[in-house]
Amino acid sequence: MIRYWQSVLEDSERQALDLDKPEKASSLSLDALAHVLDRREPFIKVINVESDHYMPPGLHLTEFEAVHLAQIVKPQVHIEALILENQPIGDNGMAAFADAMKGKELAYLKLQRNRMGPEGALAWARLLKEQSSLEVLEVVNNFIGDEGVMELAKALLHHPNLEILILDNIGISNSGAKAVAQVLPQLKNLKSLSIINDEINDEGAMAVIDAIKSVDKMKTLDLSEGRLSEDVVLALQDAQRRLIEPVRMLSLKERKLRNKAQPLPVRMKAGWNRFLLKISPWRPPNPYDE
Repeated sequence: MIRYWQSVLEDSERQALDLDKPEKASSLSLDALAHVLDRREPFIKVINVESDHYMPPGLHLTEFEAVHLAQIVKPQVHIEALILENQPIGDNGMAAFADAMKGKELAYLKLQRNRMGPEGALAWARLLKEQSSLEVLEVVNNFIGDEGVMELAKALLHHPNLEILILDNIGISNSGAKAVAQVLPQLKNLKSLSIINDEINDEGAMAVIDAIKSVDKMKTLDLSEGRLSEDVVLALQDAQRRLIEPVRMLSLKERKLRNKAQPLPVRMKAGWNRFLLKISPWRPPNPYDE
């Protein structure tokens, strides 16, 4: 495995560490990776730990492996992008990675389907309050609840260059939506916002709609799958007129059918990978590409 990691890292021009297969996360493989990295100057800018949720067997880190990997990459001082996708590592694993990112300047952070709760979100919030470089934050399918999103929202005030914020299916209600709405006027560079959650109704949606009126660069807004009345749908349509790209909303028929399988016609291509062009030819997958 030492020779494997030597060849992969020496031949790669991407400055990226990809762990996308089960064998790469074994204790033997991680020990070999640590051995190789210890003998090189820090150079990694992108860490991509992902698995296709629908195509097993994929890479699924255990909590122990996550803590081990976090310790291995901690000395890599140039990390700017971290993707943890479909890794059920829980709050302890999340806290370990958050600790490993101290002293870095993260521009891209994706946390998707990690079995993270409020404690894990708090660990990331504490980290983000120490940084100011984030451009993209994506938290999806992690039940952090209102408590977790409130702490993350406060941390976002330290990131004036944030452009894309995705908070989908994270178990928040109107309280969480209003906490996000409160910080939106300070995020002057925000271009795309997605909050998809069944527990948000008219009160939370209107708080967000009112808040984006002061965000001049906003291009796309997704509040689909909320329990919205016809009046709020009309308010969304009114907000749509000032955005560069359409607001995504459920039609009355769609809301009755609750068709969650319909793809979202939102485009976040502009700006999605811009900052990665500066650091690596590596590209993160864009879930909004067809």
